[in-house]
Amino acid sequence: MQIQVVAILLAFFATSFANARDAQVELKKDILLQVQSAAAKHFKVEAGSVEVNLGDRRLVIPQCIQTMTVTFPFDDRSTSRIDCLEPKWTGYIQIKLQREQPAFLFQRELPRGYVLTRGDVIRRLAGTINEDGTRVVSISDVLNKPLLTDVGPGTVLIYEQFAAERDEDETTAPIASAAGWIAQTTITRGARLSREQFDWQFIPGRIPTDTIPKNADLGIFEANRHIMPGETLRRSVIQLAPAVRKGDQIKVIVQRGVLTVATTLVALEDGNVSDNILVVNQESGRELRAIVTDIGTLELL
Repeated sequence: MQIQVVAILLAFFATSFANARDAQVELKKDILLQVQSAAAKHFKVEAGSVEVNLGDRRLVIPQCIQTMTVTFPFDDRSTSRIDCLEPKWTGYIQIKLQREQPAFLFQRELPRGYVLTRGDVIRRLAGTINEDGTRVVSISDVLNKPLLTDVGPGTVLIYEQFAAERDEDETTAPIASAAGWIAQTTITRGARLSREQFDWQFIPGRIPTDTIPKNADLGIFEANRHIMPGETLRRSVIQLAPAVRKGDQIKVIVQRGVLTVATTLVALEDGNVSDNILVVNQESGRELRAIVTDIGTLELL
């Protein structure tokens, strides 16, 4: 009789494990398609050329009741961010763009009327999808010509973006300024960034080539040195910040039957989104495990 019970239990656990494994396979398939579709639109490449790194069997993705959103916060062509609203969680998944070809890309945001200089352009690999125009093959073809439309960083140069010639009546070309995040206060080394600390401004003259895009999520970064008021925010002065730092005090809502209890947890170690970290209940002193679901947000396990 005891052997039969053990056999039944083993069969139950095996079935449960198989069901959980199959659910993960289907969830990863859905995420792969969503990331490929979003990357194809964002980077102007074919969806099939986007490789999504979901092959690690140890990677367990939480279920998401509502539709996930996919963004690319670093614009580095290798990192995607997935946000689920219910239950709330965020994850970062590596991607790789295949079958790319050399192309000229804008290094920064430039407005209509800006006259292109060599320092505004960088040579990089880019996807093969049609950019609704003909790619620039020789940068000398478009240097010193004004833009016909606003362009963003990472956009592939095409001939249709430029006026064929300057107006003969113009003694000088129309010059506009590029833009960037300008610090409005002193930000100390190690401090987490926020948009309230900066103002998006057009900058006259020469600007750094590693400025941060306008749509970047500044809250995921921290300063790696002091940033002074009036300074342009650059990649060289920031680094990724842990979503939760050791010593952070984070309020968590816990459901206990019909009661909803608010308690404060203190992180005992740094953690990024989806990390399982050790915390301590500030009131009881009891050590617990929690998962990092967002910046400054924990969920007890």
